[in-house]
Amino acid sequence: ASDAGVILIYSVPPMKRGGGNGRHYWSTLSQEKQLVIKVLSGFGGIYDIDWSSDSKRLCVGTLDHTMAIYEDESYNSNQVSAKDKDSHWKCVYRNSRDHSHYVQGVAMDPLQNYVCSMSCDRTVRVYARKVRKKNRNEEGMTQEKIDLGRGKIIRYRHVKGTPTSSPSKSSTDKSSTKRMVLFAEEASSESFFRRLTWTADGAYLITPAAVWNKEYATCMFRRHSYDNPCKVFLGHDKPSRVVSANPVLFTLPEGKEIHEGLPYRSIFAVLTEKTILIYDTVHSRPLAMARGLHFSGLTDAVWTPDGHALIVSSSDGYLSMLLFDKGELGNVYVKKKIKRDAIEQPEKQPAEKKSRITIMNSSQSDDAKSTGEEESTKIDDSSEQPKSKIPSSASSVDTHIPSSADTNASDTSAVVIKQPEEKKADVKTSDDIPSSSSKTSDDGMKVINILQPRKKKKRVPLTVVSTPPLKEQ
Repeated sequence: ASDAGVILIYSVPPMKRGGGNGRHYWSTLSQEKQLVIKVLSGFGGIYDIDWSSDSKRLCVGTLDHTMAIYEDESYNSNQVSAKDKDSHWKCVYRNSRDHSHYVQGVAMDPLQNYVCSMSCDRTVRVYARKVRKKNRNEEGMTQEKIDLGRGKIIRYRHVKGTPTSSPSKSSTDKSSTKRMVLFAEEASSESFFRRLTWTADGAYLITPAAVWNKEYATCMFRRHSYDNPCKVFLGHDKPSRVVSANPVLFTLPEGKEIHEGLPYRSIFAVLTEKTILIYDTVHSRPLAMARGLHFSGLTDAVWTPDGHALIVSSSDGYLSMLLFDKGELGNVYVKKKIKRDAIEQPEKQPAEKKSRITIMNSSQSDDAKSTGEEESTKIDDSSEQPKSKIPSSASSVDTHIPSSADTNASDTSAVVIKQPEEKKADVKTSDDIPSSSSKTSDDGMKVINILQPRKKKKRVPLTVVSTPPLKEQ
């Protein structure tokens, strides 16, 4: 971008994109013509630009009090399909009415919910993004229309004033709230830039060019809370002009597990006219400082993707790089992956199989041998009788009767239930029992499912045999 109002966008040719090939293509460049160059114009003069986290949109702050957003309409096709289609940038949002002076800084929320702008009219505006219904273009791609509501204005900070004894006010209201301008005016800032930024996780918005109790400062606001800053970084020799957040998150200092609800901290760089300060979101004092690197004022700063190098530019036409060894800024925070093992569900008890009793008379057995068919009935488990399988060859149940040696084991009395052999169970045949459905099994046996028996079943007469109480040994 330049003061002439022109933006040049260099990109990898579409046929070289996809599968991460574009990153390797940059290392093989030898001439500028190997890249695709797009020109965006129509601005009075450009002060700042900022990319969205998905590289699909570009926000611009200009000299004519305008904040604009450009979008690559063919972004989805270049990422998904293998079509040889070049990028096509289109302005999807433009606002030139809110700020009354130059827009010197813009920042797009990493979570793509907010867009911020900062002007030398001493205000910061935070716009909440509204996503309308998706429309389909000619190629069937979904394209979202950008719509930003009325921005939240950050201009003042609210402080408690001295007690007042005005008779017009209630006696219970003993203190008044004062509003103090939060940002420096244009004459004292001595800069053309007020480049604000979001932290990599989108938890904080950090603004430069602040004034706190007549001291130059940098303010940090929590997400969704912009009435008062949550932390103020003081001690600047000149008004801060640029804030650049590290794209990597770092672990908290030893002894801290959680800070303001977060298990990590963000590191960012603050630039004044000739000083570079490194801060984090936990401490109020800088972690590192560099001064006197350039003959002229500093203009911008950016971190490398690994977060261990900071590149600083100056109006003298030179670049400086600050390198940090591994662990010098702290340990890189690695998000702990929650092992979502299969939840151990309680073992289901196997359903008790309904006992099937087959009773054959001597006459029926002869018929079954000749015809190969048997009749059976299904007994309901809800019966109060003890569940037992009665063999077809015998009509009695054998039980174990304790011997004389076993009778001395305890004092409890034993009860033995025996079914007399001379009496047979009076069970009705399948033709007499009402049923809701019937089916024939593979072996030819007719099975009748009984849902609600109409008549009460006759119980088999039982004989109770009691034994004398057992004696202790």
